[in-house]
Amino acid sequence: MDRSHPQRIRTPASPNRGQPRDPFVEEQPLPLPKPTRNTQRRTCMNRRISTCRPHRLAVVALATLAVLVFPLAALANTTADTTILNVVQVDYQDAGGLTSFTATASSIVTVNLVASPLLASGPPTATTGDEGGAALTCPDTTGTYMVASGTTFESLFALTATANGNDFYGLVIGNTPTTAGNVAVSHQYYTYNGTDGFTLLATDPADHELGAAVVVGFSGTDTLYFPGGALAGFAVNDIAVIDGIAYRVTNVTTGTAAVHANAGAVEHNDEGSTTAEAQGSLTLAALPVTDISINGANVAVGSGTVPAFNNSVIGLVIGEMVLVKISVTASATATTGSVAYTLTATDSGDGAETIACTVNFEGVGLTIRKDVRNVNAGGTFGATTASGNPGDVLEYRVTVANTGGIATQVVVTDAVPAYTSLVADAYDSGNAFAVITDNADNTVNVTAANDGETQPLDLVETGYGEATGSAAGSDLTFFLGNTATNAAGGTLPYCSDGTSLTVAACTTAGKEWIDTLTIIYQVTID
Repeated sequence: MDRSHPQRIRTPASPNRGQPRDPFVEEQPLPLPKPTRNTQRRTCMNRRISTCRPHRLAVVALATLAVLVFPLAALANTTADTTILNVVQVDYQDAGGLTSFTATASSIVTVNLVASPLLASGPPTATTGDEGGAALTCPDTTGTYMVASGTTFESLFALTATANGNDFYGLVIGNTPTTAGNVAVSHQYYTYNGTDGFTLLATDPADHELGAAVVVGFSGTDTLYFPGGALAGFAVNDIAVIDGIAYRVTNVTTGTAAVHANAGAVEHNDEGSTTAEAQGSLTLAALPVTDISINGANVAVGSGTVPAFNNSVIGLVIGEMVLVKISVTASATATTGSVAYTLTATDSGDGAETIACTVNFEGVGLTIRKDVRNVNAGGTFGATTASGNPGDVLEYRVTVANTGGIATQVVVTDAVPAYTSLVADAYDSGNAFAVITDNADNTVNVTAANDGETQPLDLVETGYGEATGSAAGSDLTFFLGNTATNAAGGTLPYCSDGTSLTVAACTTAGKEWIDTLTIIYQVTID
């Protein structure tokens, strides 16, 4: 027997015709446990109330859900702060059976929050199976993917609420460096701004509120319903995940819980009124696929899935998702260094979810080499010594190569050798005294004046230079690498796109990875 739906029986009417009709002979529920007939009748008669009739019961929000079973239901099947309103009614008449009376009373139960740890994952993508967040993995920073010492490495993750209501999550980030110094680890949130993509919020927030609720109904294909007054923590443009797919919130209504006028643990002798529940709702739309720049490369984030809700969503948790960018900066104090970091989110019930990864940094290093050849004798580079006659032209080649990490403020200082004079018009049809060439054969003709030489690439600088004179001992200065100016050195290595920070990212972008620069200039033996 299904006791949540009592069977109804009819008691035979009194054989005493002409007598007032007894109220307790109306249709009645099957008692459980069943009292004796005499006891039941005596109780009803003594109290002159219809206690043998079923009470009028109003259970708000999830009354119907209690007798249904849904797959993939939440750990707690009712949204926190749901109001369960129970109204009881008594009907009676005066002794002559001429006047009828009704009185009601009610009680309210509020559903508690069942805290649940956040679910950590990768960001949502349009890839089938990853629309609600890709599997949680740490970025590879080993081998050729090692991070340059002194730079910042970024990782993008997602945290999704799984509780039966909104909760505040405490966030703590920590790190353990190994042969690494100048360590800084931080985290920031991204929110979808509804117009042109994602916006970064404040750095290192101590806590964050995320909404969650259990679905009790739907309308059309894009609107979900929740117990009135219980929906909290959601706002327009939030990312919300249900049934493994991330959507964008386009509208929020909190609704109101049902209330009854005769409330409280006191006696009532009148028929109070009930204000019906107005359910809350979330209207959802596709979360557009939008690029977020991570380590200078675009990462496509968003499911792009248009909602098409049906009965299968009833009983499921919808949880707010937040994107988290973790930034790690460090300098390797040896050939390599590493920083192991953790980001731990703790719910109000002390349940915790932790993201733990390690970033490996490559120590920075440059090498420099100087070769010379006798141009008049047809000599070739490859030796550090040469011979020549007075009047012969010598050509020097200086090679600067990166052996690890990213070197910054790279400046080469040289001088016109003793017993020689600089050939100020050796290159570019007499307009340049030196030439800077990168390992992709892009060249810069360097003039003696301290001016802005024309750079071969549109997005990056190769180098600048100047000569203070042609006589022996005159200074020759070269400012090398990307971001260099005619007064300061730049970085080496670099990608020709000016943004990619690793060989892998540069190659993926189809650009050139520049890690070696050479300088040539000529002098005449006095």
